[in-house]
Amino acid sequence: MNLTKSGLAEVGLEKIAKDLDNLSNGRLNKLQAIRAPQKSLYVMIIGNHSAGKSSFINWYVGEEIQRTSVSIETIEINLIMHGAKHREISGYNITKQLPFMKELYNKGTKTERFNGLLKNMTVKTSPSTKRHFPNMVFIDTPGLADGGLHYKFDVDEVYMWFARHVDIILVFLDPVG
Repeated sequence: MNLTKSGLAEVGLEKIAKDLDNLSNGRLNKLQAIRAPQKSLYVMIIGNHSAGKSSFINWYVGEEIQRTSVSIETIEINLIMHGAKHREISGYNITKQLPFMKELYNKGTKTERFNGLLKNMTVKTSPSTKRHFPNMVFIDTPGLADGGLHYKFDVDEVYMWFARHVDIILVFLDPVG
């Protein structure tokens, strides 16, 4: 069997889903009847590096939209959302994508709320319709690491700001570390 990295992740995630369904004696199958949310659901994903945050997003979207590897890949904030086509938006244009993003830049004073964030944030869109993705906005955050890892913006402040604007926060932990 020839599997890509995302294929391996999908096999692992699918196996976990099947194992959970088996453990629940089929009760999780009833979740298939749950309807998609009426508005976009904002999901922030945090955790240490190489814990599977980007792999989870790739699985959910159904394509390799985020880079994955055992090294630290995501050192910026990536917003993954549905769009008519694949595109990447960065810089000041990000503030036009979602209503709360306008808070990140003051037009009058021409200053950023968090110095360095807009240069280190990207919005990626995909036309995927898998798993109710059109109703989701994922906020993929930099992997957290112990020690002297230097981020190009104040990670703690940015995490707290995003946390006030999302519906749910998923925490991914590396079971080895």
